[in-house]
Amino acid sequence: MNDKQSPTLDEWASQVGISPYTLTASELEVFKAGLPVGPPPQYIKGEDGLNLAYREWVPNSCNGDGPVSILVPGSSAHSGMYTLFGRYMADRGVIIRIIDTRGHGLSVSMTARDRGSPSIVHRSYIDDGIYHSGRFGDCLDPNQVIRDLLNHVEDLKKLWPRATIHLVGHSSGGGCVSRFVEHIDISKVDSFALLGPYNNWQQPQNIPQTNSRYSYVDMDLLMNEVILKNTPHRYVLAFNLSKYHSDSLSISRWTWNMVQAMAATDADGFWKKYTKPVMFIAAEKDELFNLEECRRQHRRAAAGGPFVVIEDTSHLGLGLSAKVAETLSKWFFDSNPMRDR
Repeated sequence: MNDKQSPTLDEWASQVGISPYTLTASELEVFKAGLPVGPPPQYIKGEDGLNLAYREWVPNSCNGDGPVSILVPGSSAHSGMYTLFGRYMADRGVIIRIIDTRGHGLSVSMTARDRGSPSIVHRSYIDDGIYHSGRFGDCLDPNQVIRDLLNHVEDLKKLWPRATIHLVGHSSGGGCVSRFVEHIDISKVDSFALLGPYNNWQQPQNIPQTNSRYSYVDMDLLMNEVILKNTPHRYVLAFNLSKYHSDSLSISRWTWNMVQAMAATDADGFWKKYTKPVMFIAAEKDELFNLEECRRQHRRAAAGGPFVVIEDTSHLGLGLSAKVAETLSKWFFDSNPMRDR
């Protein structure tokens, strides 16, 4: 007899219906027009030799004295989905590197022997719990992704030694940035920006009704197998991908290690680790969060920073928005970002 109470990931995916994500009318026009072709992917070596992909936009007038930003995409996403945003930032004089988090986009490998970067491959998820570098939706340990992020920071510091460095995270990419400030020396970073951040699954601003239609954790598998038997490379989370923000490189499954990697460790205490200014950019029509609770939570950041609401913008639309790019560029160029505390 099967005593299992919760659906499997596949069962949930077949039952959940359409994704809760929507676009505003203006965002829908952008979607229909299609994203611009971005720069070709480039790569740096991860600690394990994995090719970590990114796309980079450098303004024509750049002399290396201005801001350099790194954007961590949201769950399931990759740099190719942010080509319009990269162009917007470069048009405003900001160098921006948009990364493919390991296990996502082109920062993947098909087998343990592969260190390549397959461009168009079917994302299949063999839930045998066996890890290899670059496995889809997986990482070696919960802090490997932020070590990769530090690798990017250090690479950019070498390339642009006179520039200021700014870390940006969209959605669960914001959770990754918050984990970074908890565990990594942030002396090489000048400021942070969180775009509709999903900092942690226990944060009070999360709206359960919409979050539960976008992502699902098999709690029976997590508690009775993964945690009890210490098998963190099992796939425990599924995403209900939106047609507005998915393609052949999207990731629809995460292991327990990746779930942790893309979220703050301490759901309540991570804000005190923001000892350098952090801007919070919220979408007026964000489907996932209560904006006033977001504002209250952000006030807990140790170094402060502005809270900005972008009107007529959805959660996904934050990554398509010229207004967001304008807000960020002004923040980065500001010689005294603490003025808005």
